[in-house]
Amino acid sequence: MRVRHGKIAVVFTVASAAWAGTLTLPEAQELLFTNNPDVQIAEAKYLKSLVAVSEAKASYYPTAETHTYYNYQSKPNRIDVDTELDGIIPTFGQALGLTGLEDRPIELNLSEPVGDHDRFEWGVDISYPVFTGFSRKYSVAARQAGSTVYCLESITVKDRLSLRLGLLYFAWELSVKRLEVQKTYIDQVSEHVVQVRNLYEAGVEARSKVLEASARLESAKVDMLAAEGVVDSLRLELIDFLRIRDTLATPGEYEYELPQHVIDSRPRPYREEIVTIDSTLSQLELTKRALFGQRLPRLVAMAGYRVGNPGIVMGGDEFIDWGVAGLQLRWTIYEGQKNWAKREQLNHDMQILKRQREKQLAKWEKMAAQERLQIQKAHRMHSAAKLALDAAVAFAEDLENALTAGVVSSTEYLNALAAVSNARFRVARAETMRKMACLRLAYALGESMEF
Repeated sequence: MRVRHGKIAVVFTVASAAWAGTLTLPEAQELLFTNNPDVQIAEAKYLKSLVAVSEAKASYYPTAETHTYYNYQSKPNRIDVDTELDGIIPTFGQALGLTGLEDRPIELNLSEPVGDHDRFEWGVDISYPVFTGFSRKYSVAARQAGSTVYCLESITVKDRLSLRLGLLYFAWELSVKRLEVQKTYIDQVSEHVVQVRNLYEAGVEARSKVLEASARLESAKVDMLAAEGVVDSLRLELIDFLRIRDTLATPGEYEYELPQHVIDSRPRPYREEIVTIDSTLSQLELTKRALFGQRLPRLVAMAGYRVGNPGIVMGGDEFIDWGVAGLQLRWTIYEGQKNWAKREQLNHDMQILKRQREKQLAKWEKMAAQERLQIQKAHRMHSAAKLALDAAVAFAEDLENALTAGVVSSTEYLNALAAVSNARFRVARAETMRKMACLRLAYALGESMEF
């Protein structure tokens, strides 16, 4: 087992290559990472989060916008003036320097159209947020923390699927061994049936002995059909899990062992799942700071260029260009505590994640303790099953010699063969139980698995 720190690559392909023959566990893991939709979804989310980071960083760049408009009105704009100018312009008598003439104010009456019937303007503006209350900084940092979360989730998905794959593969191995043991037992019983039948035809054995041996043989064949059904069921489940189209012949033998220092260790406090929770907490904290920054003033600088008709000369009828520049200060004074409510929701989410972190660590501690006991139990079962197998094989050999000498019956010999078959399966089952327990313990300890 090795710690896995590989690059993430997304492969959106449905398995089209067929697989036949022996399939090893490392090959199965490669197929799993290539074809499994959960892995593809997790990696797609990670790639999407990288784009989200780029989107957040766009707030550090200026924004360029262009606009244009045209309208037509049935009547042009007009200037209507009807007033008296008194004290502003000298009267006629004052202008001639004459006295005795009555000075009267000048009446001004003006009613003229200004411009024409249509208006057109085109412009381009460049704006840049000079100050955003630090919300821009924290928004980018929050997106980066979110991208880290999705990267770690992709790793945890692979580890979780690898655990399921290993357990399924070991169960498939055990079912194949069970079938092999059953076939060996059938071969032994078949050979005994032939011997008994020959003795019956020679008049040495009774017909009942032939019938008993034949019944044992047919019963063993029924058990073999059941074992074949288990093998086929697990093989089809593995095919569906790996998303490959062809059948698999046999699994390759895979030895899985954990060093003793790993077995005795405690779950890693900073395994990928815990780091994912910590990164999510960091993301929520940064998001909360970005929301608080929205309570501060925002300053935006703007510069633009305009082309219009009539433009800034309202009475003209030609295209004129001019420039504009300015600063805009905005400060949200009151918005119904909407910002506060969002930050409070984030506080509650952070408390929930902290409780989940504690719950997960306790869960893995319990799981690790249980699997250590299972490993010890599997070792004891394997040792006992091995001794039982050696004794059963020796006993069957003695009975075979005794049967040839006519000291024991065929029933005792067949029982001895069945005991050997069962003992061999118990040895294989204990070994599979140990490998499964080691695999579950590795997952509980937070060891990333690569077969």
